[in-house]
This record gives sequence, structure tokens and C-alpha cells, in this order.
Amino acid sequence: MTTRRDLVLTTGSMSKSFWGGLRIGWIRAERSTLATIAALRPSIDMGTPIVEQLAAARLLRVADDVLPERREMLRTRRALMLSLLIFFTAWLLLRSFGNAGLWGALLVHYAARGGLEALRYPALLRKSFKE
Repeated sequence: MTTRRDLVLTTGSMSKSFWGGLRIGWIRAERSTLATIAALRPSIDMGTPIVEQLAAARLLRVADDVLPERREMLRTRRALMLSLLIFFTAWLLLRSFGNAGLWGALLVHYAARGGLEALRYPALLRKSFKE
């Protein structure tokens, strides 16, 4: 099998790692592929963000100091969002289906925690939504 390394692209950006509004990214590819992209870019590019590039260069120099804290902050926010999603899903089920919805809410709660426990009790889940 022949490989076409010129067809492989990987991309990245500063926005998720460092700062949500920093719209600086990069492409990793074979030199010939990058040359083609560089030749096409001026026809579609609306300008080069100089200030953002300077900010990105500075952030890359301190990446080892900044990224661990940023990752922890993003993990905490993700956990909070999942907790709220579980809470409001359970609350809506309880509100919509009354007492019988409690069982559905509990099953959704366990499913959202990654165990997919609801699949183990399909009869109970069906019963909670019939009442």
C-alpha cells in the first residue's frame, strides 16, 4: 500500500488551550502541501492579525506555566456543566412525570454518569414513562 503523506493535515489553535478569543491556529503537513496552502491563502485571507500573533508568541513562551492551570479550570467547568445537565434533566423528568418520573430521573442520572445503568432496567424505564 502506498502512503500519501501529502494528504495528511493536522491542525491546532490557541483558542482552546490559552484564550477563547485568540483566533490563531496552525497546520502541520508535508512541505509541498503547506506550499500549496500558502499560495492559496492570500486569495481568501482578509488580513494578518499582528497583535494576536504577538500575544500567541508570548503565550507559547510561558505555555508550561499557563497550561496546567487552564486545563484544570476547563476540567472544573466541564464537571459543573455535566452536573447541571444531570440535575436539570432529573428535575424536568420529575416535574413532567410526577412521582413515577423519579425512577426515570434516577436512571437518566446513572446513565449520564457513564454507566448506562438505564439500559439494565428497560422495564422500569418504560413503566416510569407510561404513568
